[in-house]
Amino acid sequence: MSVSKDQVKRTIAAVPDERALEVGQQHPRMERKRRAKQFLPFDALDGFREALAEKERSLVARKELSEERCEELDQKLRQLQTMDWVAAEYFLDGAYVWVEGFVAKIDPKQKILQIADTEIPFCDLSDLQGAFWPQA
Repeated sequence: MSVSKDQVKRTIAAVPDERALEVGQQHPRMERKRRAKQFLPFDALDGFREALAEKERSLVARKELSEERCEELDQKLRQLQTMDWVAAEYFLDGAYVWVEGFVAKIDPKQKILQIADTEIPFCDLSDLQGAFWPQA
């Protein structure tokens, strides 16, 4: 009993599965999404790109605050109360970072200002802004 190619093609066309083998194929068809995945870039060294980016980051020298500026920050820290909304600029790992949120804690003995979950040593502060202070 011999089967013609036309009969095989009709049988394959009747099968609803897209991955059915066509005449001359050795493997079922791969879905487009799966096929596209094999061409995505492969990162063999996890975290290597991030480490390079960290190395390339330019470090900034810590600002030397004037006596007047230190006094101004000190006054602002004395006026702050918990649950005040503030924005603070501070020095962290060779860069200046801004954080804003509600003041959670002010500890004059340990000299720490906590805004949300971020604890900032007083000596790292370079600017404080809030609705109750005029913009400089």
